Amino acid sequence: MMVILSNQLLLGGALGILLGLVYTYYDLYNNKNIPTMIIYIGFAISLVFMLLFYIHSNNIIFHLVYLTLFMILGIYGSKTGAIGEADIWLMSSLWNFYPFVQLYNMNVPSIILTIGFASIGAIVVLFPIYLLKLIKYKPTFTYKSAALFFIYLILAFMIYPFANIYISGLFILLGLMSSVFAVYEKHINEITLELIDINRVSNGDVIDLNKYPNNKINGIKVDRVIDDEKIDKLKQNGVKKLWIYTKLPPFTPFLVLGFIIMVAGIYGGFL
Repeated sequence: MMVILSNQLLLGGALGILLGLVYTYYDLYNNKNIPTMIIYIGFAISLVFMLLFYIHSNNIIFHLVYLTLFMILGIYGSKTGAIGEADIWLMSSLWNFYPFVQLYNMNVPSIILTIGFASIGAIVVLFPIYLLKLIKYKPTFTYKSAALFFIYLILAFMIYPFANIYISGLFILLGLMSSVFAVYEKHINEITLELIDINRVSNGDVIDLNKYPNNKINGIKVDRVIDDEKIDKLKQNGVKKLWIYTKLPPFTPFLVLGFIIMVAGIYGGFL
């Protein structure tokens, strides 16, 4: 990977790391609640930075289109509990600070590398931890677990001609992790789920809808990700406790780690 080293790239990397560390602090020490003001101000700064330094780039239109699609799909996905909405805003901000890198003579969106390195970090750290917790349970082998592994295996072979063995290996590792988690899916719910007092529930928490037929609690329709309005309605209707995924691992620190590895790799000449 070859890039033109410049002050703007160094500044973008530094600002991205600083913003990521602020996100990480609130994620770890504020019950995963990132203040809305920090989210919007951080994104605004990144957007201004991108427009100031990359407005004359031939790829700026592509970046804005990709960024818009990414945010729309990402925020929609956050409503299902698949990923935190704050993580989508952080990834978008980091992407603005470092829009493209040159990889194999192609301008590649940097977000791909950030997510890739973040996934590697999550695999290395989280997979052994959860495996040790799950190994005492009896696995339930399903078509889903096998299908997940083979899908990632096929993707690894498809991407190999355009990348390298390390990227393909990452896809295989992701497939293995997804497959293992699939066979322990029921037990993962058990170790990450908790029945808690509704006063402990906060905006953005993920509900286990399997506990509530027709996605209704005391007649109130709820989504997988709860907001303050629904929390107040449930309180008014006498709901005292909710099944919440309270022990889901934070992904924000791994995103920051992925961004740091990418920036360090580029400036250190390792990529």
